[in-house]
Amino acid sequence: MIADDFIGTTPDGAVYSKAELFEYVKSYNEELISLVTDEWKVRVYGDAAVVTARNTRKVKLEGKEVTSQDRFTDTWIKRDGSWKCVAGHNSTVPQK
Repeated sequence: MIADDFIGTTPDGAVYSKAELFEYVKSYNEELISLVTDEWKVRVYGDAAVVTARNTRKVKLEGKEVTSQDRFTDTWIKRDGSWKCVAGHNSTVPQK
C-alpha cells in the first residue's frame, strides 16, 4: 500500500522515505495499548485521493500510560489498478 517513492513529513518538518518509515516501525519500543482512528474524510479526484483523519493513541512508555492525538493527511494515487500512498503528513494535537 505504500509506494516505493513515498515521502512523509513529521510534525517538526523532518522528511522520511518508505524505507525509513519501515525502520522506525521495526524499532518502535512503546507498548501500544489502543489506537482509534476517527473523523475520516476521503476525497477522490480521479486517480488521486486525499485522506484525513485523527488518531488517538494510548501507549505504555517507561511503565506509564500516555495518551496522545495526531491528525494526518495522506495522498494516494491509483497505479496499475491499485491504490498506493505516495505522501503523508502528521501533526500532533496539543494536549489540554
